[in-house]
Amino acid sequence: MSSSTGRATRPSSPDGPEGCPSPEHVGETPPGRLRRPRRGTNRYATAALVTGVLGAALVTIPVSLVCGVLGLLRARRGGPGTPGQLRSWLGIGFALGWAAVAAFLVPHLVQAADPGCVAYKGPALAAYQKVIDDFSEGSDDAVTARDLGKAIHELDGAAAESQNQAASRSFVAVSAQLRTVLADVKARTPVPRAVLQTLDHDSALADGACGTVRL
Repeated sequence: MSSSTGRATRPSSPDGPEGCPSPEHVGETPPGRLRRPRRGTNRYATAALVTGVLGAALVTIPVSLVCGVLGLLRARRGGPGTPGQLRSWLGIGFALGWAAVAAFLVPHLVQAADPGCVAYKGPALAAYQKVIDDFSEGSDDAVTARDLGKAIHELDGAAAESQNQAASRSFVAVSAQLRTVLADVKARTPVPRAVLQTLDHDSALADGACGTVRL
């Protein structure tokens, strides 16, 4: 129909004047179009960060890596400015960091659990330290010889219990050097410096074979 001025009447539109959406249609999704995801809804990124921080438990490391990759993919699909990239990268970084720490510590922990290493770090090492104290304090030869005999006995026992060949060989080597020292003590002759240096070297090998890290 025409108005009194002769202009055709424009049909009513849900978009209101000049194409702007009318108040009652604000917030509605037009038919056939997908609603964009709201900011802050990248749950994969959040999960990657949380599990990455908890990666000290080791079991969450794979979860953090998977969630981190999925979080990055979701952020990329959302276009520039989509949240989640920083959280995803942080989660992946934490996971890789814990994995590196585990790769360093686990072999040492496995070595330390060897029965021979447990015996070495317990009574054998205590007896060995007592011998070192005897020499430092200038103890009587009889006392030093007795303590040497005990240290040799404990080291031989640790070598017999060990399931780690490298550790067992190192215990035997330390025991052999102590036998040389014991012979010198009984003969009341000075212990050669070379014997003491070899003893220190062999004890360091025993520490390494049992997963002890010398700083």
